[in-house]
Amino acid sequence: MNLPVARLSAALLLAAATFLPSTASAFCRTWSCDPTKETCPADPGNPACAGGDPARHRPLYWPQRCIGFSLNQAASAQLDSNPDRARAKFARVADLAFATWQKADCGGKRPSLAFYNLGFIECDRQEFNGYNPSNEARPTAQGNANLVMFRDRWPAEYQNAGNALALTTLTFNVQSGEIYDADIEINGEVSVSTSDVAVTNDLQSILTHEIGHFLGIAHSPDESATMFATYQPGTLGFRDLSPDDVNAVCSIYSPERTGLPSCDPTPRHGYGEKCAVPAPLPDGCSATRVTPSASAPAAALAVLALALRWRRRKSS
Repeated sequence: MNLPVARLSAALLLAAATFLPSTASAFCRTWSCDPTKETCPADPGNPACAGGDPARHRPLYWPQRCIGFSLNQAASAQLDSNPDRARAKFARVADLAFATWQKADCGGKRPSLAFYNLGFIECDRQEFNGYNPSNEARPTAQGNANLVMFRDRWPAEYQNAGNALALTTLTFNVQSGEIYDADIEINGEVSVSTSDVAVTNDLQSILTHEIGHFLGIAHSPDESATMFATYQPGTLGFRDLSPDDVNAVCSIYSPERTGLPSCDPTPRHGYGEKCAVPAPLPDGCSATRVTPSASAPAAALAVLALALRWRRRKSS
């Protein structure tokens, strides 16, 4: 069955010198509601969160336990002038950030998640290769990768997000909320650091936040949470999960989840190390929703944290 699919992007805000007032601690889910097409109601479980109508929309999640991710082989020269050392630093930090969510303490148990680093690949762009049986010339898709990459030149279409630190794009089934694919893009035009000293914008903190979006978690109204919408430069606090973040991952990916498929970290439609040629096929109807990640005056942060930008595609 050719089910509707959507693509969504979310990202982290670079904080200004001051913060917004703290609000009640309650994690937020990412829903399949398109705010450019309709008015998305508040999350029924948390009025501070943008949500959806449970009769028509679904909160996003990965339906399986085992999830593979890949890293773009170019890494970034700002990590190290030596390409091999740059890749080593990139892999170390990514592994630490993914492990932070996987090792969350759910009352003495772990979330029903297992991340697998599938290594470095050539592909260097956000994409999802779907399946379209109506296309006789190319009915099946090329392989996929849940990719983490640096973008040394931040794309022009992201500039409305300001000086973004990173952007996470999800492809998901709009009827079930099942996530099919996730890609994290890191802004290589913004200084990042990987050590505990001389910290600029801590890469591990940035990735830990973005992996929350990778898992279907939206920005939290809790100022102490890693999923709070703004990051304060020079800090390491987002490396560790707050109780709000732990509650999120343990609720969505409960250790008690049943009926999970056997462990296979292979991405949907198979593993692909190269970008698709020609352009990717959609799985039915697809879209991209963007939560901007930017430097902005404190007064504007609340608006930016909840703003969502969507790009829709129709199946051929």
